[in-house]
Amino acid sequence: MFLLTETNDTSDSVSSTVTDGFYQPIKDYVKMNTVNSKQYAFATIFMRDGSKTSFKPKYPNFANRKHTHSEEFVIEELEDFISRNGPMVETVYIYSYNSPCLQRKGGVQPCMFMLMQKAAEWKEKYNILLKVGFTKFWVPKCPDWFEELISTLDSEKFKDYRFKLDYKNLADKFKKSPIFSLLSQVDNLEKNTLFDKITSTRKDLLDLAQSLDNIGLRDDLLLKGEQLINSCKCSPIVRDEFCRILLKEWSETVNNSFEKDIKSKIRKEVGHAVILLFMDKLRSDWRNSFPLKLYRVSSPLQPNDNDVQ
Repeated sequence: MFLLTETNDTSDSVSSTVTDGFYQPIKDYVKMNTVNSKQYAFATIFMRDGSKTSFKPKYPNFANRKHTHSEEFVIEELEDFISRNGPMVETVYIYSYNSPCLQRKGGVQPCMFMLMQKAAEWKEKYNILLKVGFTKFWVPKCPDWFEELISTLDSEKFKDYRFKLDYKNLADKFKKSPIFSLLSQVDNLEKNTLFDKITSTRKDLLDLAQSLDNIGLRDDLLLKGEQLINSCKCSPIVRDEFCRILLKEWSETVNNSFEKDIKSKIRKEVGHAVILLFMDKLRSDWRNSFPLKLYRVSSPLQPNDNDVQ
């Protein structure tokens, strides 16, 4: 059994919350307020007299040179509170949208280790239990060789892999496209017609890229775009080049989206494995006696995400 768990506890009482799992009102807050993937973190403290204190969400600050993480702001706030009320505190709950990081640049201590240190310190001084919940697994920054390794994967092995087209990638390609240079190859009477055809065909491709049924297999998505482009009628003088340019932009979008999605999934799997192995090692060394425990908290963004059993 990992320390990492997801529970169905619905009680507000301190005793059952400490015994059964992560604090349900925080889980409810996450489901109501997590409307995007931006990182944030906040804390709720249970006192030994049954009262509780909640703090406002904190967001990371990447404008400063240090790049302060949201968990660091939460720890600073908790430190001040516990220094004044430590003996009266029973349990501290911290929620962070992403699981606390395990790696930082410039010799900065990772947030997970900061929390471990504080958990041990607060436990020793005041017998406080620290529980940390998160929704998304922290993903470590992969080295260049790992990125290159992913790029060499045999795409044929992923022929049954379904993914979503990157609409923005296609829109960016259209902005840089040389297709309007074709206007110079037709006479003035046909320029407006060709311009309208280029504009309408690109709109149809963007609509296709945004449509609900564009989650599919790579070959199927390539074929959909190819059929749409080849069905277009325009001046025979430029039609071959017209189709070539649009087919190139469409196929590059499909292939880029395919590779990007696979890379993202592999990175997430690596992050998932790193966190689980880390917690398994912690459990093995401390035999469940360590005063910090992690919980996976679902949100509307991951309604069917069952990574953690």
